[in-house]
Amino acid sequence: MKASEKVMSRVMKLLKVAGDPNATESERALAGEHAERLMAQHMIDRMDLTEEEKTEIVKDTWDLATGEAGTKYSYHVKQLMEEVLRHCGIRVSPKQEYATRENGRPDYGVSRYTIVGFPEDLAYAEPGYQHEGQQQDHATG
Repeated sequence: MKASEKVMSRVMKLLKVAGDPNATESERALAGEHAERLMAQHMIDRMDLTEEEKTEIVKDTWDLATGEAGTKYSYHVKQLMEEVLRHCGIRVSPKQEYATRENGRPDYGVSRYTIVGFPEDLAYAEPGYQHEGQQQDHATG
């Protein structure tokens, strides 16, 4: 097995762990980080992967507490989250949406993101998403 094949095999194993719902959160995050480092180091792009190596692309919706709509804080939290998602290789719908309250009205303090990406990329970005939401919940709570 050539060195490049060994690296690709290692990357695929790491990506499999990163997308494994049975792995712990820390195992998924660590595997995702390690895979990303190896891919960057060896200049491997997801487009280089064969069809068998690619995992199924998923679509998901994430709600993020961004604070009162129209504020600088809300704008910067949204910009930061969108940049993190793009960095992780996740596509973000450009349509601005808000979560819905129990009474059916929009909750302008919670932005709704429709995202598309590989499961391991979503798993890699999820701790940051959860952390940002928890920080905001804590700040407003």
